[in-house]
Amino acid sequence: MKSRFSLVVFTFLSVVLFTSDVAFAQTNDHAQNNAAVLVTGTFRSDFAPKFGGSDLQSFSLKTGINPGGEIVFKPRSRVSFGAGFSTLKFERQSVHHVVLRDAFQYLDAEGNLVLVEMPGVELASTDRTARVSDMKKLTGTLYYNFGKDDSRVRPFLGFRGGVGLAKIVQNYQTYLHPEFARLRPDFQFDLPSVTTDVKTFLLGGIGGVNFYPTKHLVIRTAAGYLNGGFAEAGIGFTF
Repeated sequence: MKSRFSLVVFTFLSVVLFTSDVAFAQTNDHAQNNAAVLVTGTFRSDFAPKFGGSDLQSFSLKTGINPGGEIVFKPRSRVSFGAGFSTLKFERQSVHHVVLRDAFQYLDAEGNLVLVEMPGVELASTDRTARVSDMKKLTGTLYYNFGKDDSRVRPFLGFRGGVGLAKIVQNYQTYLHPEFARLRPDFQFDLPSVTTDVKTFLLGGIGGVNFYPTKHLVIRTAAGYLNGGFAEAGIGFTF
């Protein structure tokens, strides 16, 4: 997964460097409307996988800023389009399940059934740990920008959609009480690790303001809904 993430970042930066070389080779004022490249940070408190990815419903989000980036084409035009990449982090889950407690039976050497009582003692149990890899979100956004093309303050509204990709890895650790394991060697249970690929579709909208304090600098503040509410801030350059 780390190698895939590194490949995406490398490709993203390669595109940025290539397009910036082409753009800054131009000298006219219109060049700054070719594209904008932003580094973004998103804060969100909830996530609802309504379009696939139901396996994620029991996981809580980690609090904090989720990093990302976006390339917006024709950012100062009335209508523009953005292609974005960002991540989403989830909390790890741990569940303890008691399989057997208090008492058990076994056959002695003469074939007699013997009852062993151990009140309040866990005889067999399992601990399940489940974690979600950082979700990779690939999104496209159609923006409608208000105000004049050369204005330093441009409010906008946008329709955003995309896909989120993640993996859920579940590991199990089993426990047998030593006395129980000695008298009942036939009682064995091992649960294998399970990995589930998750794909959920994303749909929502965004609204905010782009600030252009200088010719090639853009600062964004925004909020919206994308399978859950979010707030977003970003900074970048235009060319």
